[in-house]
Amino acid sequence: MNEMPDIFFLDSHLHLQDPRFNDRRAVVIEKAVGAGVARMFCNATRQSDWQDVLVLAKNSHAIVPFIGIHPWYCDTATRDWHQELTEIHETTRCAIGKTGLDRHCSCDMRLQEKLFIAQLQLAIDCQRPLVIHCLGSWGKLFDILDSQTKQAPMPPIMVHSFG
Repeated sequence: MNEMPDIFFLDSHLHLQDPRFNDRRAVVIEKAVGAGVARMFCNATRQSDWQDVLVLAKNSHAIVPFIGIHPWYCDTATRDWHQELTEIHETTRCAIGKTGLDRHCSCDMRLQEKLFIAQLQLAIDCQRPLVIHCLGSWGKLFDILDSQTKQAPMPPIMVHSFG
């Protein structure tokens, strides 16, 4: 009765690079895979954790890396963030994210929009899946997406939001 059916699950949103997992990360991954989780979308949130996410994906076939800058951390991006992100996407099979717009965080909205549009354009250019975080900015988000869809086909997009 405890046998798992022939079903495979996909965890669409996690942050296994978070230091709070340091002591149990391998066990968490092993248990998830053992329970039938075939893929785990591990979302980077800032430039400083991109390599951690890439290493996790290299070490586990179940982990799909999403590399990008979350709106909460827009102000931590270095001058060369876009070049670094582009190089990562040119040399790996990772997706893009977590990016987006969040009216309730402390980062300047103009900066959020600039980084979001750049990451969206990279997803379009590479035709890579994209994870978007949106909170309190739905009108602006849809305006940007609508504008971009008139220029090029959109890649697959997953939206993630609190509230």
